[in-house]
Amino acid sequence: MKKKFLLSLIVLLFLMFASQGYSGTNLNLYYQFQNNTYKNSGHRWDVNDPDHYLELKFWSDNVKNVETFIKLSAGGSNPANNMNLSEANIKYRLTGKNDARGMELIYYYNQDRLWQPDHIINIVANGYDIQGLRSDWWMPNNFSGTLFIGDQKDDGSDDFNFYTIRHEIKKIKLKYNISYGQKRWGDNGDDYNSFFGLFTQWKIKDMFFSNEVLKSRDPGQRPSTDSLAFKSELQWLRFKSAIFGELGYKTMYWNFGKNYRNYLANDGYERTGDEQAYYNEIYYNLPQKAITFVLRNTYKEDSDNVKKSAETYSEVFIDFIHGYKFKTSYSYYIDAINDMNYPTYYIQIERDLSNMWYKFYYKIQDIGTQFKKNELSLENSINLTKKLTSFNRFTINYQPYLKRRSENVFAQLKYKIHDNAEMLLEYDSGWHGDYPSSDKVFFKMGVWF
Repeated sequence: MKKKFLLSLIVLLFLMFASQGYSGTNLNLYYQFQNNTYKNSGHRWDVNDPDHYLELKFWSDNVKNVETFIKLSAGGSNPANNMNLSEANIKYRLTGKNDARGMELIYYYNQDRLWQPDHIINIVANGYDIQGLRSDWWMPNNFSGTLFIGDQKDDGSDDFNFYTIRHEIKKIKLKYNISYGQKRWGDNGDDYNSFFGLFTQWKIKDMFFSNEVLKSRDPGQRPSTDSLAFKSELQWLRFKSAIFGELGYKTMYWNFGKNYRNYLANDGYERTGDEQAYYNEIYYNLPQKAITFVLRNTYKEDSDNVKKSAETYSEVFIDFIHGYKFKTSYSYYIDAINDMNYPTYYIQIERDLSNMWYKFYYKIQDIGTQFKKNELSLENSINLTKKLTSFNRFTINYQPYLKRRSENVFAQLKYKIHDNAEMLLEYDSGWHGDYPSSDKVFFKMGVWF
């Protein structure tokens, strides 16, 4: 295994030097060494096995309209591993005159390429465990679209695809798109989940009014009734005046049916439905003052109109001269399902100077309950020299109902050896008082070539 690794390294190093004559080709090498020293249960200092990590990146656009990227890595969390392919992509781009029309086709492995513009409902979750083919195209008159076909590389049985067609009518400042997505996990005809949806957004001066509706299907597991999802958003409705200041308002409403399912989306109601809710947010900036008031409110219930939760959040933020900043907030969260209330108060003072930053905060969680918790922290970051930076944090945590107080000390020194090399030294005391001490000293050095 070592011989194979050395042979791979020699070949790649040769390519790195051999490719210097081509302006469209780059090969970069990164090496990292790190080690931990920690205090064990017998209060003795033990040294872990050192961790070596090597990374090689190759990028080229020597072929017309084609771009190639490959990243190989070895070591890290499993140093016994031979060099493996961490991520890669091959991209082909073809455009017409003045870029008025064109197409981009990309095959990628282990990269986050699932982003989708112009949606207020999450339809596809981001992720790095994906391999697939993505195509984006655009045409005159503001038409564009996206096509994706792929699977999860760690589970070849999960195949999925989605398609989106977009159009913008600039004369009336209207955008809309139509989307379809499907995830399949078996050979049976009903082993799939799919959705079909429409999104619209209308811009009125500085305000955006957006709406999206989706219909899902999960024939093997859920009935087709009550499987609609709808979300509406208005942001920001603003009133500005030199005398009265600035007032802004944002609101959202969503209703997801009990049988709505989208297994391509993020966890939560956008994946499993059964929620209706509203959200309101108001901010007010005082005239000619750096003072902002914020008020937010969220109310949620299930599709049977049974209350799930509610939360109110208020905040005052003041930006003073000489780098001082002040923030205080109060939130009140109601867990209606478990019949619990969680009030929290927070206060923070911060100062940011050219070579120094520090912050103090105090937080009281679950006020008026048996789970009340107090937390106080002081943090600072100092540029000791042009190359040496220090970051420190001291935190105290007190929980009266457990009669337990714990402290944590964290200190970090970062030294920039050169433009392509840095060194890091950290000390972390762990949370003393919560459990036996977990003092740890961490060292890391990284070099780029």
